Amino acid sequence: MCAMTNIRPRDIPKYEIAAQLIALGARSTIVGSSTGVSIAHIHALSKEITGRIPVAGHLPTSTKFYLSPALNNYHSSVFLSIYEYYLNVSGLGEDVSLPKCLIDSFIYFRSLVPQSPININRAWFLTRIINSNELIKTTCKDCCSIFLSEPYLVEKKQCPACELRKSFYCTNCGHKYPELRSTNTICKSCRQKQRLMQRKKKSMSMSYTCSVYHPRER
Repeated sequence: MCAMTNIRPRDIPKYEIAAQLIALGARSTIVGSSTGVSIAHIHALSKEITGRIPVAGHLPTSTKFYLSPALNNYHSSVFLSIYEYYLNVSGLGEDVSLPKCLIDSFIYFRSLVPQSPININRAWFLTRIINSNELIKTTCKDCCSIFLSEPYLVEKKQCPACELRKSFYCTNCGHKYPELRSTNTICKSCRQKQRLMQRKKKSMSMSYTCSVYHPRER
């Protein structure tokens, strides 16, 4: 790279990590704090890799994104599990590189879930807040898997995978329907049957009312 021609040999690894973060879409602040590379060099690297300087904008600051909807919570929990695995494997060696663990775990995560709403910036923020107790790891009461939840959660709850799986089942007949969501838990067939029953009840009620107030002449 042209931007790395004047770099000291001992600094090349951190510039390589910076280049990987830039290629994944990380903001300048994240690249700088993770590698110690100056903003000027980050901009130079970004122009070589992407053809432009990194997009300006605020870093993620809210934990709500990782909790709802259930799909976001599921993806966040999966990424965190992958990141902790890479962290534990790297911890077996003498030198642990947190940015390298972030890059490797994020690349593997995106290979599993290409369309995930978790980008590199949100993944970086998640790795920062998980140790501050803003989010905690909870065990699902049904499948015993680990997922992210709010701290000080008193009652046990389901993981997002169980919530998503059960939301696809009709609460009336128990059959699986992919179009169902948490706000629509009765399938189309059962709704039609319910409407038909309501119409029959209404018709019978009207017939009874008419028979009481307007008896037939014999």
